Amino acid sequence: MNEMNEIQHVISKFAHSFDTKEWERMRSTLSDEVLCDYSDLRGGVKDTVGGDVYVAKRMEALDNIHTHHLISNYEITVTGGKASCTASAIIWRKAQGKEFNTHAQYTFELQKKTHSWRICSIKQEIYWNKGDPSIHSGVQK
Repeated sequence: MNEMNEIQHVISKFAHSFDTKEWERMRSTLSDEVLCDYSDLRGGVKDTVGGDVYVAKRMEALDNIHTHHLISNYEITVTGGKASCTASAIIWRKAQGKEFNTHAQYTFELQKKTHSWRICSIKQEIYWNKGDPSIHSGVQK
């Protein structure tokens, strides 16, 4: 598998793990520390968290929510052991008979560790949301 495909695979694996709630699988895609910028959805500023903390927060926030993350339109640039990937995403969320969906663009930064790529930075830029945000604890109220 070439580097572009490896990077796309890591990001797809990351997105899919939300939907299947395979938290160890999600953790395997992340660096030990991850710079997160979800300010479009949550308000606030960038935050660097440990990979385990990132996963624990998602486990808590999505415990009772069904999701489907569709990610595509990968634009990948590789420079040595670092990569940047911009991708389009749609996230469907459903809970308690309500829906809350997001159309967004993500920018992922990755680093190659030993023989595998790991996500070290995630930035989400919201195009628009639709539905009832009350079902998702991660949304700025």
